[in-house]
Amino acid sequence: MQEKQSANKRSLDLILNHFILGAIVFAESIFKVMNIMIPSPNKVNTPTKHSSQISEQKQKSEIELANSFILSKSIEELRIILRKVDIFSGLEKSQIANLIHSNQKVLKALTIEKHKEILKKLTNDEIRSLLKGVEGVSRLRKSELIEMVIKQNYIEKVFEGELSRSTVKSKSKRTSS
Repeated sequence: MQEKQSANKRSLDLILNHFILGAIVFAESIFKVMNIMIPSPNKVNTPTKHSSQISEQKQKSEIELANSFILSKSIEELRIILRKVDIFSGLEKSQIANLIHSNQKVLKALTIEKHKEILKKLTNDEIRSLLKGVEGVSRLRKSELIEMVIKQNYIEKVFEGELSRSTVKSKSKRTSS
């Protein structure tokens, strides 16, 4: 009988040991989950001056690398690269205005667009009156008339520019002789 009681006691001890072991494993897994979900305050990364200096240095090195890459490419290669990117979407209106003012070709294109807008407000007859002496304008649409006026003005300006350059050259030749 004593053997039976000691066997029961051992089995009861084993059950109790297993229960305690299970409770410990369960508690530790709960702690692990809590540590994953809620990090401790000393582990939270706070931005320091050191990390901001590192990020600034990283940005500077990236800019230097980009500049060296840009300088190593030809103009044609850069144009091909820029065709794939919309560089104007990230710019503010004042930056775009500065770019326009710094490029003569863009200024000319802007002037032409401004003239087109003014001409669009005119009637077809008013536009035709600007094209006096040009044949075949009676059958043209408004958009075609506008293009003809723009081309005529452009040709006149180019011709005037050639005349002014040639008169400057002839005056300089007269003064030198």
